[in-house]
Amino acid sequence: MKGLILVAGKGKRMHGISNNKCLSIVDGKSLIAHNIERLISMGIHELIIVVGSDSGIIKKHIESLNDKISITYIEQKIPLGIVDAIKCTVSSIGSGDFVLCLGDEIFYNQKPKEMLGYFISSKADCVCGIIPNESENEIKKCYSVLVDESNSILDLTEKPEKPFNNHKGTGFCIFKNRTLEWIELVKPNIRSGQYELCDWIRTCIVKGMKCKVFDFAEKEFNINTYEDLMLAKEKLEFN
Repeated sequence: MKGLILVAGKGKRMHGISNNKCLSIVDGKSLIAHNIERLISMGIHELIIVVGSDSGIIKKHIESLNDKISITYIEQKIPLGIVDAIKCTVSSIGSGDFVLCLGDEIFYNQKPKEMLGYFISSKADCVCGIIPNESENEIKKCYSVLVDESNSILDLTEKPEKPFNNHKGTGFCIFKNRTLEWIELVKPNIRSGQYELCDWIRTCIVKGMKCKVFDFAEKEFNINTYEDLMLAKEKLEFN
């Protein structure tokens, strides 16, 4: 199994921060370092990192971490969304399963090893980490996911006007390799113009893939603004 970390976003809303937002420090470590540590804790030591135009500073920072891992860097020349970034990595992923991480996402009280165990035991094609009991405003920033009594995904909506429930979807997901068969069917989202994660997972469901959710963490912070960064620092550094 390989780990896939996406760090190609430009972070245009991060006023006051000059470097890639994934280099922002929370609880003594960069957001990238938190993602790498999470994957290592799951027994994953082979990573694919999708970078953008600032790849030099990202690579230099990762080399300074001194983690015993194998890293392949892939450049996403034009950031067109999560699924477009994954498309860039298909040949590097090869025939194995993989874990998706967003480089600007950090969690409080996360359960990565437990989620991997659930992925294996449930024999799911995809498991999406969710935050249960989240507020409507927070869910609107990410995606909403509708599930049945067995935690199987019925539908997903990116940045919903009205969430299905109180489940907040995250970018931390585990995929069987066969889900990649359907990635080329994903079209740009009508609203955003991006190749969205929700649209790919929905396509997988239509094609008969078994997609489930797992209560992954108590809190998720997707660092898009300076205010998001301060909230993450407050939660992870003072609790």
